[in-house]
Amino acid sequence: MTGLAFVGGLLFAPVAASGCSEPITPVFEVTLGIEPAAVSSDLNIADLATMAARTRASLRHPAYGYYIGTFGYILNVTDQDTVSTPCPHDVKVHVLMGLAGRHIEIAQELRRMPCMYSLYLQHYNKHAASDVAVIVDYQARVARALRSMKVSIQASSARPEDQIYRSVRDTIDRTLEPMTPDRKAVSKEVDNPSEVKDLERGCSHGASADALEPI
Repeated sequence: MTGLAFVGGLLFAPVAASGCSEPITPVFEVTLGIEPAAVSSDLNIADLATMAARTRASLRHPAYGYYIGTFGYILNVTDQDTVSTPCPHDVKVHVLMGLAGRHIEIAQELRRMPCMYSLYLQHYNKHAASDVAVIVDYQARVARALRSMKVSIQASSARPEDQIYRSVRDTIDRTLEPMTPDRKAVSKEVDNPSEVKDLERGCSHGASADALEPI
């Protein structure tokens, strides 16, 4: 992913390896990339209404736009030892969590209505910001889960780093299970009665000029 800003920290957790004379201590690194949200007006109001009907979206306000973002992660486990041994002593586990494909769409008609355009861009920026907050929270959850996990390296023909990979992947997937419902929940929180009322009122209350920059 290009244009990503990475944040994260190093976590350490001992790993017991069968037959090893000393414990293995993998280095866990959890980083997060947030792709900037692009803003466009490629669709008109009719297009957006058709899209909302097709996806059966439950809307609390007119479909004058939307925000989307795609989450994923990449897990990489490497043995930094220069010599292959059954008991690696320099295993690095890197988890890259990413929120990419972030996009805010505002109806074409609103381009000719600067105040309404600003009002709805401000609204969808709130959706974008709340989504980022959820992902940042889950980065911390994954980091805590890895810090507390116990990985046991079994004596087998499989490479130790492969066994670590499976254990770490399972821990990450379990930790991320509630994330999709949480992202949907915070999106609904943005569409609270007060926010919907402001959108229905239109520009009678004015829209903040700083809404013109995407989050």
